[in-house]
Formats: sequence, structure tokens, C-alpha cells
Amino acid sequence: MRYSNIITMIFGILLLSTFGFALSVSLSFSDSSMGVGDSTTLTATVSGTDTGVTAELSGTGITSEALTTSPVAVSGISTQSLGSISDTTTTSWIIQGNAVGTYSLLVTISGDSASTTGTTTLVVNNPANIILDDYSCNSGDSNLSSGNTYTVSYTLRNSGEESATITSTPTLTYFSVYSRSNADTSNQTTITGGETKSIAFTFTPSFGTTTRTGAISLALTGANDPDDISCGSVTLYVAPSTGGTTGTNDDGDTDGGVVSDDEDEEEEDDGVVTTTTTTKTITTDKFTLVLPENVSAGETKELKIIDLNGLPLKDVNIQITDPKGEITYNLTDANGLLDYEFLYDGNYAIKVYYGGKTYNYTITVKPITAGTEDTNVGTTGTTEGKSTWWIWVIVVVGIIAVIVVADLLHTYYGNKPKKGGLARLK
Repeated sequence: MRYSNIITMIFGILLLSTFGFALSVSLSFSDSSMGVGDSTTLTATVSGTDTGVTAELSGTGITSEALTTSPVAVSGISTQSLGSISDTTTTSWIIQGNAVGTYSLLVTISGDSASTTGTTTLVVNNPANIILDDYSCNSGDSNLSSGNTYTVSYTLRNSGEESATITSTPTLTYFSVYSRSNADTSNQTTITGGETKSIAFTFTPSFGTTTRTGAISLALTGANDPDDISCGSVTLYVAPSTGGTTGTNDDGDTDGGVVSDDEDEEEEDDGVVTTTTTTKTITTDKFTLVLPENVSAGETKELKIIDLNGLPLKDVNIQITDPKGEITYNLTDANGLLDYEFLYDGNYAIKVYYGGKTYNYTITVKPITAGTEDTNVGTTGTTEGKSTWWIWVIVVVGIIAVIVVADLLHTYYGNKPKKGGLARLK
């Protein structure tokens, strides 16, 4: 008899398990620690078999509205209906932290035949607050020459409790980024709560044909967007190019390229691509550059630069050095087109800065030869026909005058009576 009661109890337990008169719940956060104003997701995983199942979220932070929930809590409780469950199901709440604190949360799962509870803790911290403590623009000498570097160092401090990722974006004129420290390849660095981190960027001049004044600045974005960094102007003393028939790389060394109608392109180790050409449509793995051909001094020609899909490029820097050593620096920002007046004859150095590389090209401009040069539209030169047009005008006017005078004389003398004839009539 005693053994039969034990067997009956075991059978009852198995029966209850089979028909689901037991429920269990486990809780997990997408982020169990967050800053004020941030949100996290609380997920409840419910197992068992029952009907009329509901899930209720409660806690002191919800009652005081230090935490707000979705679905919205009523009288401090956010309720969701799960209905009938037969295996495992999940439900979740989005919770926003409105005040700093550590909050205990209770999830109650109730069905028609069973119920269970689960508890968890949510921490709401002071948000990340990134402060630019200090920075320096230090090259040892602000007057740089070819091959020199320029370093910008700065210190960021996180006075908050949450981590933040800060992006450093250089805005450069005549410079390129050479290296960086304490930042990954995306110019990003993560600073944990209370941490202070030192960061340094090293820059190099991105051209090497003449002396120019450039500028360096860094925009810092992320978290509370700390102050930006501006290093102002820096004078770059670079030895000018000595020859108009050879290409130069950014180190000021000649590469031996000869100006011709054929394109000669070579990629250097420092990311400089040098091409010597008088005409051509240049196509690289980044862009297509349409260079003018048959240019005479004084003409205005169009330089067109587009991406490989035929769309105008943005954020492309083009630098033009004319034969007299003057520089025109242009930014093709929206339309990918640049109209330039080639005032002098000789070789023009064209530099394109795009995609972290410098591309060098040469355009040869022909001199104007009066009387023999038949120039294109827009040139100030003259042709042989144009130089003698006034002679033809005089000749035509003279012929017309002779014809008019002859006609007048013929009319006058042809209608005048002859004296001999009148005498005979008498």
C-alpha cells in the first residue's frame, strides 16, 4: 500500500509536467548598463505549457518613472499577454533610463495553472562626456620643407561613466595624413568612463613643387561632440621644380618622365602616381580626368573629373602650376568641372588629390604665332586671314567707287547734244 502511494505521486508529477502545470522564466538585457537617456531591451524567455499566460514587469524605478517602459507601465506595472504557450516563447520590453541609479526589476509570469518569477538588475550611469583637455600643433618648426612631418597631439578625457567612441576627421589644405596613434584606421578611438587618452596625428605636405601656406584642423565628433582643433596656417617651403619637361613626385625628385602624347604612369611607394602627358583622357582606379588638348596660350579650357560611374566627383583637390611658377588651387566640390585660362605657353603641372593619393600630370601649351597659328575658340591669337582683312575691304570699296564713277560719266556724256549736229539742222 505504501509503495502504491509513492507510485501515484510520481505519476501525478509526471502528469503535471506533461500537461504544463509548471512555468519557468529567464531574463537577459541587450545592455545591462547604460547612460542617462539611453535605452536597453529586456527579454523574458518563458518555458512550459499553460493557457492564459501574462507577463508583468515591475520595479521601484518604474514606479518612480526613473525608468520608462514600452509597453507603457500602468500603476508601476507593464503587462503583456502571451496567451497559450506549449513550449518556449519570448517577450520583451524597451526600457529607457531617466535617472542615475541601480534598479531591481521583477518579471512575473502567470498562467491559468501555474506562475513563476524572475529578477534582474539594471544600472543607469552618467553618460559619456568627452572633454578636450589639451592639444598642441607641434612640428618643431612650423616652416616645413619637403619630407618633413607635422604632428598634432591632443588629450581627451571622459568625465562620464559610459564609454564613447570619438571620430577624428582631418580637414586639410595641401596636407595628407601620414600616420596616427591611439586611433584605428577609421580615425576612431574609444574612451571608457573616467579614462584619459592621448592621441597624435602626423601629417606631411601633399605636394612638392613650390612654397605654399597650408592649414590643418581636426573635427571631433561623437558623444557630446567635443571642441574641434585648429592649427591655423603653416608655411611649406618646398624646392620648386627646375624643369618643365619632367614629372616630379611629392618628394621633389624627378622621375624622368618625358612629355609626350603617350601616357606614362607609375605608382610610387609613397602613394604618388606620376603621369606625363600632353593630351589624353586619364582613367585610374579611382576617377577619370579629361585633360584639354591642342591648347594655345591665352585659351580657357575645361578640366573635367568624374568617378568611374560617370558622376562628378566631390572633395577633389586640383592644383595647377603654370610655367612662371604661379599656383592656382581649386576645389571641385559639386560639379566636377574646372575652367582654367592657360595664359602662358609651356608646361603646366596638374596635381589631383583624391582617395589618399596624389596624381601628377603635365599639359603642354603652345605659343601663339601671329599669321600662322589657326587657334581654337577663345584664343587671343590671330590667323593669316584675319591679319589682312582690311586690305580686302579697301579693294572692294575701290572697285565699287570705280564702277559708280564710270556709270556717272557714261550717263553724263551719253545724254549731251553734239554741236555739229545742231549746226546742220540750221
